[in-house]
Amino acid sequence: MIRPDYTVEAAFCKNANVSDCEKSMQGTWLNYYDQALHVELENNMRFTANFRYNIRQNITKDPFKDFKKVDTMLKNLDDEGISFKYQFDSQCDETMIGFVHKTDEIGTMDNHKVSCFYAAKDKTQLYEDQVAVSLSQGNQTASEAKIEPPRKRGASNMFT
Repeated sequence: MIRPDYTVEAAFCKNANVSDCEKSMQGTWLNYYDQALHVELENNMRFTANFRYNIRQNITKDPFKDFKKVDTMLKNLDDEGISFKYQFDSQCDETMIGFVHKTDEIGTMDNHKVSCFYAAKDKTQLYEDQVAVSLSQGNQTASEAKIEPPRKRGASNMFT
């Protein structure tokens, strides 16, 4: 579970079955704009993955079928100085395939151990819903409640 204060709680589940989870551990997280997610756990596991993104429907409805057309069009836009980022929509509730590795294991560019993972948002535990329940139990409306924003986290904490 990713929390708004940049902390995370992770559980290890057998065969990706969330009803069969073992020990839980704490960690920290940060995101890179709408592009990627970075999580580090107390057992020195680091997870990094790009958020999913989709080509906009006005470009093509089927990028696999229209690959050559899309490739040519994106190259033309680049030649015109129009950034690729305006041709895609970020989908920040899931990631593409990312990498996980142990930060305390030393390797080289030719020899290092990494595994793959992907992540999807558990929409049954949305922070917004938890705040709404908390407010309703306290008989406050959202406009009456003082909700503190998450604390800022400096870049120097990223790899600690």
